[in-house]
Amino acid sequence: MGVPNNLFNGIVLSMCMHTPKFPGNDFTFRVDGNTVLAVPTEKRVRAFMKEGVLADSVNVLILRIPGKPVIYSFPSMDVRLSAMEKDGEGSDELGKYASYSMKENGRVIAGLAKLYRETPEGMQGLHDRVILDWTSVDRWMEEEENVMVHPRDPYTRIDVLESSRKVEIRMKGVKIAESSRPMMLFETGLPARYYVPPKDVEMEFLVPSRHETRCPYKGKASYWDIRIEGETFKNMAWSYLEPFGESRKIKGYFCFYTERLDGMTVDGKEIE
Repeated sequence: MGVPNNLFNGIVLSMCMHTPKFPGNDFTFRVDGNTVLAVPTEKRVRAFMKEGVLADSVNVLILRIPGKPVIYSFPSMDVRLSAMEKDGEGSDELGKYASYSMKENGRVIAGLAKLYRETPEGMQGLHDRVILDWTSVDRWMEEEENVMVHPRDPYTRIDVLESSRKVEIRMKGVKIAESSRPMMLFETGLPARYYVPPKDVEMEFLVPSRHETRCPYKGKASYWDIRIEGETFKNMAWSYLEPFGESRKIKGYFCFYTERLDGMTVDGKEIE
């Protein structure tokens, strides 16, 4: 059964909160043997190019295709297709589409948008919707916050809890950190991480690294090497200096790669 057409025409029967109810059959369809969820969101989503807003919608569908990052799907009326040129046609697992390119600053951005005109049975809700190429867009926003790496999955959540567990971190027999006031970060599908306040870290063993990573849920992470007696262990710790909303309690705290340490104990128990 496909998603009801009235849902995609902007009349949302059951609006979703930050973590929406898991969709029933009316919100699902099959693609290559996998179940794909089409999740409506109340969030205002915008896509920006250097010349201005390319898409702006409060009727976005978040598509969850197994094995892939989630995707924003916009009603065509909320995308500035007039600023683009049709550059071809194609098809993929979601149906047949017209491809659009855009000229910007003397360069052509090919395949910037896919406008779906024909969709398989049960997927009528994707008709006349647009998917933008994530990497070709200069900036993405949900409400007034930037989104990086890929859209946020509505069923992935972050919990940051104050803890009194005693955490001790060692490398080459040297104690690098010890704390009885860590923050524990729980992220869907990932192991719990212990974030230690900087006052509980032996900072003389940490050396800033040029390495950085980005997370759509937590923000940009800066990394530190551990240096002991002239030996350097690369990118062993990270910290979020300006984390996103749900993760603000870990701002400036340090987390260490449990998998690469010589030893880490929690309440005296060694962590494998």
